[in-house]
Amino acid sequence: MKIPSHIPPVISPRVVRAIADELNRRSLLYYHKNLGFPVLHGGQPPVMAPYIEAICYVLQELAEGRIKRLIITVPPRHGKSEITAASFGSWMFGQDPSLKIMLASYGIELSGPQVANAKAIIASDRFRRIFPRTRIKRGMNRADVFGTTAGGEFRAVSQGGAATGFGADILIVDDLSKADEALTFAGREKAITFYRNSLPSRFDNPADGRVIVIQQRLHEEDLVGFLLDVGGFYHLNLPAMAEFDEVIPLSGGREWYRRKGDLLDPIRFPQSYLDHQRLLMGNRFYAAQYQQDPIASDGSLIKWAWFGQYSRVKNRSYYLKIVQSWDPAITERIHSDYSVGQTWGYRDGKWYLLDLIRAKLEYPRLRERVLEWHRQWRADALLIEGVSIGLSLAQDMRREMLPGKIVSETPRGSKQDRLASRSAQLETGDYLLPEAAPWLADFRRELLAFPDGRHDDQVDAMVQFLEFVYDRPSWVRATYGPDGRRTDPIIRSSLRRRSY
Repeated sequence: MKIPSHIPPVISPRVVRAIADELNRRSLLYYHKNLGFPVLHGGQPPVMAPYIEAICYVLQELAEGRIKRLIITVPPRHGKSEITAASFGSWMFGQDPSLKIMLASYGIELSGPQVANAKAIIASDRFRRIFPRTRIKRGMNRADVFGTTAGGEFRAVSQGGAATGFGADILIVDDLSKADEALTFAGREKAITFYRNSLPSRFDNPADGRVIVIQQRLHEEDLVGFLLDVGGFYHLNLPAMAEFDEVIPLSGGREWYRRKGDLLDPIRFPQSYLDHQRLLMGNRFYAAQYQQDPIASDGSLIKWAWFGQYSRVKNRSYYLKIVQSWDPAITERIHSDYSVGQTWGYRDGKWYLLDLIRAKLEYPRLRERVLEWHRQWRADALLIEGVSIGLSLAQDMRREMLPGKIVSETPRGSKQDRLASRSAQLETGDYLLPEAAPWLADFRRELLAFPDGRHDDQVDAMVQFLEFVYDRPSWVRATYGPDGRRTDPIIRSSLRRRSY
């Protein structure tokens, strides 16, 4: 008998369950929603938000080897420990029951319960059906460690305890500092020293070892700040309120278009709650813990609101003048300064910051980058700070017979005084930044932290540029149209009314 086409096919419950089981095996996101979280919460699924999908996506990328070192920064009480330790940890044992995972936190009272949560998920009937090869080893009844019959192990450690003597394939670092301890230099150094000396050396196979660091930001020089300085980490940054438009990848080739002002979890953490937390904590602590920005946005010398915005970089012919400003350094050591280069373009009375390089380079590579960038942008002026290695760099650039000006001058006065003298110049609103750029967040953080931040190389390069265009109005004026009419407000005569 032929079944009429308008009658949908019936899928048996057995087939539906088999499909769901396979999705649990393949997708961490599906697993967290339908197995990990419900086991720990009486069968209730989580209230989903895009940030949960984003976290699951980068964790799966790490599980599949496309990411080796991962940092996730997210506000408190957003479920980061359950997702990363309990759900991800138990799911990874389903993939490979012989894995060894180490979870490090500031205290065993934080890491221990998440190890117990992972154990509870693995012991559930549904997990046992989906992952039949993974079984808890009997005889390990401690709250901070359990093993599998395949030789795997999930162990919690803390700053005060010992991590030596135990190996790991995956290292999860979840809040290595308490909030109050991270406010002191000694507390921050204790966490960083524990990480450097005790954790990465635990890998059984260093070439394949994977690291996840997940926490709320607490200070510019906390563990995340240190690791971002070292480099080599993929960073998923999730402020409670988006500060600029961004596109965040999700699983299945999807993307999360997060707009400026969008809340991370508007159901559980609405605007009214965040406003209350800001009043309760103060701007500085709120900016660190909720916005993942350890420097409050009302910087003492520079206001972010002074900068205008532009949507996209045009091609070179659009800009009447291009100025490149370099603050060079010559070492690749972890705690050394960065070499910073900035490219500014001029058009219709406005200066646009078009691109920025910030890297730790030995001199041959630094020289090569300066030449490459100058040729790429066909710069009209190349500014190099005239101290230390900058003097040699400027001489090398002159030997190359580069077109345009090459200016190398020794800075006069303190960094703070030089920037303060340029504040009225910035307040004109004639200096524009891109709406989005890979380097924008670091640039903002350094400017607003000055003079108390760890680095000031980007500030130095910008001030050098500002001094150059202010002190050479005739050179700037030469960029005007063929009729010679003056339309540019960023020259000295337009600022005579302002006080420096």
